[in-house]
Amino acid sequence: MSDTTENMVLRTVYLPKDLDQKLKVVAFGQERSKNDIIRELIQAGLKARGISLVEKPARSKPAAVLASKAVQLKSGSSIQKAKPAASGSKTKRSTKRTANAA
Repeated sequence: MSDTTENMVLRTVYLPKDLDQKLKVVAFGQERSKNDIIRELIQAGLKARGISLVEKPARSKPAAVLASKAVQLKSGSSIQKAKPAASGSKTKRSTKRTANAA
């Protein structure tokens, strides 16, 4: 595999001892790492289940946000962008203290 660790995440998997021993034998026989064999087998398993291995482009916003905006627009409400505060103006914060705050 030509992937670098920059493109990967770490997953911890517990294997039965006999399965790990078989994995060692296969990896040694093919002069490959156990990690490489595991990645290959996971990809083959996903492909066998009809799961596409082609990477989809990253979305700039989560799907839930996009869906909620679509529902709002469909129902007739409008989405307005927040207007930036005028330069130099500050919002006042309450400085009242409660009896419990000391």
